[in-house]
Amino acid sequence: MDKQITMKIPEGMYRDLREIAKKKGEIHMGKLIRRALDDYIRKNKLKKKKKKII
Repeated sequence: MDKQITMKIPEGMYRDLREIAKKKGEIHMGKLIRRALDDYIRKNKLKKKKKKII
């Protein structure tokens, strides 16, 4: 089940996200932020796995 969160983001980051949303075809900001967070989490998990191997 998805959880809903509320967060504040810097104005500059919001503008960047709006630009990306326009380039992607006016996708919903919530979906864009979710994709960015998922990507961030996935990359950090990969970094942790690489550190454990070394």
